[in-house]
Amino acid sequence: MRDANFIIKVFKLPDRQSPSIFYFIISSKISKKATKRNRIRRILKEYARVGLKNIIPGLKIIVILQPNCIQLFPSELRANFLEILKSNKIQIVKPKEYAR
Repeated sequence: MRDANFIIKVFKLPDRQSPSIFYFIISSKISKKATKRNRIRRILKEYARVGLKNIIPGLKIIVILQPNCIQLFPSELRANFLEILKSNKIQIVKPKEYAR
């Protein structure tokens, strides 16, 4: 699954009842500064953690970020992330609005 900002790969876990697991890959091509890469990773991890109850259980979801995601505001990053999850039927329930 590909978007302008993300590539998402989904695999099934052996135990289909366990909570889904997210992995975020942000290469140094996005930013040479680790602080910027870690900030994006923390933002996406928080969105995944809060919305995990809305994600289908038993999946391993690998999110690879594209270089143009560094230019997005956190709200745009969240909207794009949630949209790609919804469009690929990974998310089963409409997410609640987040505090950020």
